Amino acid sequence: ILISRVFGRKIVIQIHSSVSACDGTNVMRWIVRHIYSLGSKILVFTEEDRKKIAILVPKEKAEIFPNAVNVDEFIRKDNGFKSDQSIPEEGKIVLFISRLIKDKGVYDLIESIPSVVKENENAYFLFAGEGPEKTRMEAICRRKGIEGKVRFLGHIQQNDVTRAFTSADIFVLPARHPEGMPMAVLEALAAGLPIVSTPLGAIPDIVKDGINGFLVEPNAPEQIAEKIGLLLHRDDLKKKIREENIRLARREYDRDIALNKLEKLYHSL
Repeated sequence: ILISRVFGRKIVIQIHSSVSACDGTNVMRWIVRHIYSLGSKILVFTEEDRKKIAILVPKEKAEIFPNAVNVDEFIRKDNGFKSDQSIPEEGKIVLFISRLIKDKGVYDLIESIPSVVKENENAYFLFAGEGPEKTRMEAICRRKGIEGKVRFLGHIQQNDVTRAFTSADIFVLPARHPEGMPMAVLEALAAGLPIVSTPLGAIPDIVKDGINGFLVEPNAPEQIAEKIGLLLHRDDLKKKIREENIRLARREYDRDIALNKLEKLYHSL
């Protein structure tokens, strides 16, 4: 940023996480204030982040700019992925895609599984991603006797990420700490999946409780189980949410919309 400023370049700073540096030490605040002040525009995910940035730099420099997804990639259903995971055709898939770490709420989701499968014998839980908690998570599943209902996919390539979303029935990301704007949530949106998540970071801007998914409190496996169970029994609700989420993804988060908005921003500088 400093080098760009020396050469007279316009600078766009895009923050890909929740804005938190403003809450740091006096030294950090001084650094952030002076570095951000060099930017022509600062792009953030939420209005809350915009307010935090406005403490450090003129408010007009900050602009809300979401992540984006290629919606068309997630429209078509992929029934083959289900059979690849040895899940029967009538099985219902609850999908988690992220790093397997405590902050992503992985243990809260695992704790919710026994009560879900007790009432829904066709429910299966897929965890896609790697992380330091994987071995312990697998051990907990064996101890609870639910290993037959859980699949740990490890790291999967983008093509299989798309296939996982298009084969799933519900997406869950019960994060315990603020997220930025998780791409997995946008991909679930594009795939028309009902989303069960926590009201942290930009997630409440995407998921409206009871409309296109459900927001649960962090560290609340019983709430997760309740919402998953409700969705598994309400095909009419899932159909309504699917239509709403695809419409929202196309209107607000499609890649082409983001590219046009970014191009206009660059031309305005």
